[in-house]
Amino acid sequence: MVSTSKKKNSSSNTSLPNSPAISITSVESNDMNNSPSSLPSSPSNSSNFFSSSPNSKSPGRRLHFFPAKSPKKKSTTSISTDSLHAASNTNHGCDAIGDYTFSYEAVLDDEETRQCLLEYMRTIRCEESLLFLDQVNSFHRKRSTANRWSMIQSIFEQFFCEHSKYELNLPQRVKDMMIHTYSDVVEEIAHRKRMNLDEDTNSSSNSRSSLEQANQPPPQQQVKQNKNKNNNEKSNNNNRNSKDDLDVSLGSLDYIDLSDCEEALKKAESYILINLKEYVFPKFVGSDHFQGFISTKSKTFINTIGTVKALSHSCFVESLMDMRRCEINVDQVRMIKKHVFDTRYWDCIYQKETSYGFISSKKYILGEDDHAKGVYFAKCEVIFPYSADQIMNIMTNTKNRIEHDKNLEDIKRIGYRNKSGTTNFNPNLVHSSDEDEDTLSSTSSAMSDLHDTASSRSHTSNHSHQQTNHHSPISGKTKLATTLTHERYKLGWPIKSRYYLLAQSMVHDTTDNMYIIAKKSCRIPNYDPDEGTNIEAINIGCWMFQPLLDENQKPCCKYIQFVGTDLRGNIPTFIIEKIVRKRTSNFYKSTMKMIKACEEESTTRPFDSSGYFDTLDENGSMAL
Repeated sequence: MVSTSKKKNSSSNTSLPNSPAISITSVESNDMNNSPSSLPSSPSNSSNFFSSSPNSKSPGRRLHFFPAKSPKKKSTTSISTDSLHAASNTNHGCDAIGDYTFSYEAVLDDEETRQCLLEYMRTIRCEESLLFLDQVNSFHRKRSTANRWSMIQSIFEQFFCEHSKYELNLPQRVKDMMIHTYSDVVEEIAHRKRMNLDEDTNSSSNSRSSLEQANQPPPQQQVKQNKNKNNNEKSNNNNRNSKDDLDVSLGSLDYIDLSDCEEALKKAESYILINLKEYVFPKFVGSDHFQGFISTKSKTFINTIGTVKALSHSCFVESLMDMRRCEINVDQVRMIKKHVFDTRYWDCIYQKETSYGFISSKKYILGEDDHAKGVYFAKCEVIFPYSADQIMNIMTNTKNRIEHDKNLEDIKRIGYRNKSGTTNFNPNLVHSSDEDEDTLSSTSSAMSDLHDTASSRSHTSNHSHQQTNHHSPISGKTKLATTLTHERYKLGWPIKSRYYLLAQSMVHDTTDNMYIIAKKSCRIPNYDPDEGTNIEAINIGCWMFQPLLDENQKPCCKYIQFVGTDLRGNIPTFIIEKIVRKRTSNFYKSTMKMIKACEEESTTRPFDSSGYFDTLDENGSMAL
């Protein structure tokens, strides 16, 4: 079992930036300890924020620091929770719309978005295309020939006849096809009318002749009957013509072939759909009209008409919900890195020389708790006058972390997951069930092999690792080697201790020549943390180490820490704010004291790095 516990509190008041940022909530009784003590003056460097030159990329590059920013005062009003959480029903900010790819077909299928599109097209005076599609959809829903013909007549009169109300932007050949097929059907109907009229006329004449011969009136009545004959024939003809029209529209139309007209409509419909998709829809999605509409909608609604772009901020926020799986993939590291360097999401609260501190401009929800209020993320950046190898050797040393972080009580290494997906658990901590035996390996030899590997490397400071092809594409779904740890932090009375179950992975990023340790909470199967009344917290974050050269060509290290933690209990807001500002102003000085105290250990890899360097050796280098 790999477990390093703190036996007594260090006399040093310094602490490494290892513990996560603290959530801002309120006090409840279930977050209180009974042992009397004083409130912690600095909860394990919970929220430290520093910054230096933002984009130094190579070891041989001179440092160029960006101008100092004036610290921003935190507003006393709370920042609303980021509405991108899947369970959240709050409104979506317009700044997140660019993170989505909207489906043209889904927008047309949804009644609200279709109406929004129609309103937009009216503003640019091209609504006839969408109105035409509505008419064609109505035509396709009709079943009887008479009703289908009635819809074709309506469509033709509105969009294709000489004096139609609307004019479609169609090629002339498509228009001609519709006009010709429509004319053919009209001619066919007229022909059937004439045929029916001739048949009825001949039948009536024959009947009248036979009747007149059989009922010849006396000579004295002949003159009177002849006078009324013409009037009666006119009346009969009028009645017969009305009946003929009805018969043609209802009966004879069942034999009319509308397939050519339907084919012409399909061609026109296809052309209109393509034209809308390629020319109108992109402008619509980028318009203020659509932005205003979609900003009032929930994320659930937005997901019905669009999908989150890969590696976007919204995709990153959605990934924060997944705090169960004991794995980290390439895309997760990429999203964390992108979030760290995206200045849109950070407010500078502290600056002194080459040190900067930031707090996120909005809250984020970690995990799947529908009632979570969200937490602020924190970021610090600082330049240390030591090489990146030295800083990594000191800061990843489990023994150093516990000795110099007065809040970090214990670190247990629970298991190791290799890139192929096999997880080796410490058999003294995790007991596999019958269902897990096929996928999980719990052999003690697997864990001892890891320590032998770490021990064999402890005499060198050269961080050699596998070199992947920097130019070959790496799938974002590629899983990284990951170490699984259990860490406990004591925050002091009356706040209960917090513990974290973490999946952590280290990789070398060739894009910016930096080493990144990505961290996220996870659920470890069949593992009992045995923490009593202590509270499990959730964490997302990373450490970054970038080798640089100062103006005198001496090696130095740009260190970046990003932490986001939901303590899942309740801590007074005023305590958190006081701690954050105090520790940001003291971070560089106190951390430098710790580094100097451990300087002798900076030339070799630590015997126990909680598995960080094991993952680095397996993951190697890649472009992130």
